[in-house]
Amino acid sequence: MLSGQVPGTWDPSSLRAALKTAGYTGDAFRAADGDANVLVASAGSPLLDIAHRLFAAGLPVPHADVEKLLGKAFAPLLELGLLAPQDNERVSSTVRIEPDGDSWFASDHPSRLASSPEHVMGIGRSTKILAALAPSRPGLKVLDLCTGAGWVALQMKRTGCAVTAADISQRALEFARFNARLGGCEGIEFLQGDRLSPVAGRGFDLITANPPFVISPESSFTFRDSGLPGSTFCENLARTLPDHLAADGIALMLLSWFDDGREENASAPLDWTRDAGCNAWLFRTLTQDPAEYARQWLREGCGGRSPAPADLRRWIGYFAELGARRFHTGFMILHRGDGPRWTRSDARRMEHLRMDAGRDIRAVVDGESWLARRAADAEMDLLGIRFAVSADIRLESVSHLAEDWTTIALRLLSAGRLAYDGPVDSTLPRLLAHCRNGLAPADFLPELAAGSSVGDVAPRLAVIVRELIRHGILLPPQT
Repeated sequence: MLSGQVPGTWDPSSLRAALKTAGYTGDAFRAADGDANVLVASAGSPLLDIAHRLFAAGLPVPHADVEKLLGKAFAPLLELGLLAPQDNERVSSTVRIEPDGDSWFASDHPSRLASSPEHVMGIGRSTKILAALAPSRPGLKVLDLCTGAGWVALQMKRTGCAVTAADISQRALEFARFNARLGGCEGIEFLQGDRLSPVAGRGFDLITANPPFVISPESSFTFRDSGLPGSTFCENLARTLPDHLAADGIALMLLSWFDDGREENASAPLDWTRDAGCNAWLFRTLTQDPAEYARQWLREGCGGRSPAPADLRRWIGYFAELGARRFHTGFMILHRGDGPRWTRSDARRMEHLRMDAGRDIRAVVDGESWLARRAADAEMDLLGIRFAVSADIRLESVSHLAEDWTTIALRLLSAGRLAYDGPVDSTLPRLLAHCRNGLAPADFLPELAAGSSVGDVAPRLAVIVRELIRHGILLPPQT
């Protein structure tokens, strides 16, 4: 394993060159059956096979083969503790190094999860979701909280942000520093400490947080279990994150929570930040019953095997003590605005989330905040305003072929398929075309009235415009 901080004298160029020469790159692999922990190599050279067995599969490899693969990089990796002799003839890797696009990323081998409370995870689904949701842009001051091996921090740095990465685990930070060096992504500030204590008194434009959000009766893994009852850890974090947001700053936090089975209680986390005075948007991506939730996380903790019946009973018993009937997984967006507080709650599965969903979040936050600052009786005034239209909005149509093609369904999609992804009628595309051409919604009233049996269509159009603003499709004038 990594031993101490990465020496400032270590030069990763020879390791990069060796892995590139072997073809050990992102386009040479795919995830087996959608499991990112299991990489299947495309047909390649003998060197690629050696690299895969050594770094991806974690198997012992003949000493001579490893030297052939790594060349000048071999001895420094032994010194760093990333390679370990197994006997006189074989060598194994103590960490997993996986291809990541044009670079590489180090973490613990998934097969060793059950034996290490300080296990450091690789590039998981939740990590990719968090990076996809982040509305980053050059120049932002970013805090990546609970950074783990640092993948999100690296993505933010590569977009031109000034990045601070913090974690309670010193071992995780060792991986993160190594990954920054390996990826040629220097300049990240790494801080060790519990939650927000390392950045006391500081404010950020963007905070990303992938905390130990799993609700469990255990303290088996630092990355998964907080050791606090129920969702207390996530609740405490949500209450304190707004204090570290700069004006107009956004925090993104992955979380789990539970309720008593009644739908009116499904959005309870929105109440956690009520006293903080910040805007809050809660997104449910998955709802499970207690047995499903327990089985999922126990299986992940034992390498994909079915959990022991005694462990399953213990978790379900703990959930019963909490009064939990349903478990929700998702994320919460917190915004430090300057107007009246707003909240909203949405539910959508994340299978089709695009990697640029952060633009959707920024557009929705700006739209909701703009509406909150307007007087409640100013609904009709919306019709006289000239709005921009999101440049990335898309319209999909489904047509039926009879004598000619006839459109039978229309679907409107926002850039990241997060702000909006749903069916519409033909009115909305025509309205958006009017607005894209520099006209105000009021200019659309004659066309809308011509096709309607309703006397005064203006109130209906005002409601539509408001919803388009709320979903980040119509963009208010910048003030």
